[in-house]
Amino acid sequence: MISIPFKLRNIFHQFFIIGLTILSLQGFSQEEDMKRALENFPSLLYERPDSIIQVAEKVLFSDFVSDSLRASAAYWLGNGYYIQGDYYAGAGYYKQALSMDYVKKSMKMRGAILNNLGNIYDNTGRYQEALKVYLESLEIDRELGDLRGVALSQNNVGLVYLNLEQYPESKRFLEEALVYFEEVQDVGGLALVNQNLGKLMGHQRKFIESVIFLERGLEYHVKSENYYEQAGTLILLSEMLMYIDDLEGAYETIAKAEKIVNEHGYQSVDVWIDLAKADFYVRIGELDKAHEIVKNMNVGTLYKQRRVKYSLLSIAIEKKDYEMIKEYLDDFLYVIDSMAITTSQSLVNEYHIQYETQHRIKQIEKQELIIEKTRTLLVVSIVFILILISLIIMIVTSYKTQKEAYRKIYDFNKRQKDKNSPFASTLKSEPIEIDDSVENQDEDFNDSLNEVWTSILKNMKSQKLYRDQDLNATKMAEVCGTNKTYVYQAAKSFFGESFMYFVNHYRVEEAKLLLDEKNDQGKELSLEEIAEQVGFSSKSSFFRHFKSITGLPPGTYRKLSKVDKMKAT
Repeated sequence: MISIPFKLRNIFHQFFIIGLTILSLQGFSQEEDMKRALENFPSLLYERPDSIIQVAEKVLFSDFVSDSLRASAAYWLGNGYYIQGDYYAGAGYYKQALSMDYVKKSMKMRGAILNNLGNIYDNTGRYQEALKVYLESLEIDRELGDLRGVALSQNNVGLVYLNLEQYPESKRFLEEALVYFEEVQDVGGLALVNQNLGKLMGHQRKFIESVIFLERGLEYHVKSENYYEQAGTLILLSEMLMYIDDLEGAYETIAKAEKIVNEHGYQSVDVWIDLAKADFYVRIGELDKAHEIVKNMNVGTLYKQRRVKYSLLSIAIEKKDYEMIKEYLDDFLYVIDSMAITTSQSLVNEYHIQYETQHRIKQIEKQELIIEKTRTLLVVSIVFILILISLIIMIVTSYKTQKEAYRKIYDFNKRQKDKNSPFASTLKSEPIEIDDSVENQDEDFNDSLNEVWTSILKNMKSQKLYRDQDLNATKMAEVCGTNKTYVYQAAKSFFGESFMYFVNHYRVEEAKLLLDEKNDQGKELSLEEIAEQVGFSSKSSFFRHFKSITGLPPGTYRKLSKVDKMKAT
């Protein structure tokens, strides 16, 4: 927000006694008319800076006016362009005024112009040059014994130190300015210093203290009826309220500022209102709405263009839209470059105000992007590594657990095989013991079941019927000369399971033997070959029944068997 020094204000705010003359711009016949017009400029400065510029230019370039009037016209041209935000033109006219003989002799006027020029340097980032002219103005005010001027210069010096981030020095000068303004009972000055102390607290991230100073400054601005500065303070206050998450208060503050601007026609402040609204929407996460406000803003001065482009760039960064970031970064830097060019070729060397900040801003924006990308990449990398480590631990733990479980199952299978497996003995052509303990009320039926069971075992051994993929109870009944009911009952009585489960046991037992064997080429038999050879209709059926009966997949069984053989040797 533009802050205008007290020296530019006429505290009496004269009425528009020559308003028609100023607005019509029909020219002045006498120097006295011009002088009376310039005397009323303080009351027009904030509401009609365009009228001041038009009239002052006519006075400045008139041939018959005095040096003092011409110097005053240059001074007010600087003020008018300053209020409009055209800092290049403002600085040019201030320097033109400083070069005039009348200003060189008038210490008071020179001090006022130096203060205003310092404001332009301050607002455009040339802080060392601003500090130089402010200190020169301070010496002039002290020499003149102008306490109000001393207070204003100290306030401005404090503001420069604030921008240089030399906060202790800034606080010292601002507090000294506060004492002087209180001594002379200058309400406008008290408002300005409290406003700047609020800025200082904000820079130090002491947002609550900042709000207190800004609200105090706002009270003084209300007393002095300075609506222009009220609007500016309200906009700054809304920013601090956002920082302390008082979003409702921030919204109300922006609305108050907008009302003042609309009532008094401060068109130059409209852009700051819109930017404050955009910041508010960014705070509440409505980035598209913020973007819509800012991208449609139409501003004239390069200084405001820079602020708008910076806001667009900030929104793009917040959205993490890197294509948009690149686009707005290029636009922003283009505006910064353009601001090194003046509207008057004769003043090109005078207006290199903003260009010097380009490199610094560019580096800051790049660093923010790099930091954001690095932070994101680091977080993603850490999360990925943690997930990967967790998965590895889970896999290793699961593998070890499964391996131990498979080993126990394998050892159990081996013990059962060595103890009492009728299948193994049958496959090895050894005698089979038949369970004679089957109880049945019908002794003849029991004898018949014994005969059927013996026949089943005999045929399974001699003919290896289990290798037939189509073997079922009906086929077995035909081979044994009985019916399928006896086959079912015999398997259930003597084996304790269904007939097909009994057949699959045979197939699995032979598969165990084949898993340890090799073919004619000295290679291990494939699982498909073994499945087909022992009678399973498919590899999947072989896997399913093998694991169901042994508790292990065929491949795992083969590996554990190899380990046992290696240990044995």
